[in-house]
Amino acid sequence: MPYDKKYFEEMDLKNFNDSNKRFFAKVVEHDLVKPLEDCHKVLDCGCGTGNKMNVFLANGKDVEGFDFSPAAIKFVKSKGMKGFVSSIYDIDAKKNSYDGCYAWCVLEHLDKPKKAVSEMFRVIKPGGKIAVSTEIYSKDFFERDKTHVQYYTFESAKKLFEEAGFINVKIRKSHYPFKGAIYMPHFISLPISYFIGSIISSIIIIYAEKPSK
Repeated sequence: MPYDKKYFEEMDLKNFNDSNKRFFAKVVEHDLVKPLEDCHKVLDCGCGTGNKMNVFLANGKDVEGFDFSPAAIKFVKSKGMKGFVSSIYDIDAKKNSYDGCYAWCVLEHLDKPKKAVSEMFRVIKPGGKIAVSTEIYSKDFFERDKTHVQYYTFESAKKLFEEAGFINVKIRKSHYPFKGAIYMPHFISLPISYFIGSIISSIIIIYAEKPSK
């Protein structure tokens, strides 16, 4: 499917249907917003429809997003949010521009992850924080998405971020149990997320800091 206006409108409606809106917001708050609570100016790396940006805004953050797709940024701006077209390999932002940044399920799509993580390191301020999610299923175990380039283990993800210069790298499983949960009735998806999501989730979250000096 092409990444056009229709695509982003459909994705936005799917993620924000009435029955699952609170579930999605709670997961984003737990996995991304709370770990970056000390960060005011935040960058969404690969913002897509801007759904996660909405949650950050609702929590009082100054959030800006970028995406490689002009259609995505046009859609984000149509919702009154700040965004710009950019490659994650060469983020169109000055060094030390943000207090923190995050990326949700972007890393597994990248053929040059080291360059992307180094760019995240560059654009956040000394002492800044990041929260980056990625999928951990291997292709041999379960082929989830044809656009995925590679999958990560706890060890390989930690090494990737430490080699980019990040410190205090911590990794845990997301409360988001599996992608299909977003379409479940809220009374089912929320208990699954909070009681067994951290065990069965295919998504890990990498938290790390840029050294203060």
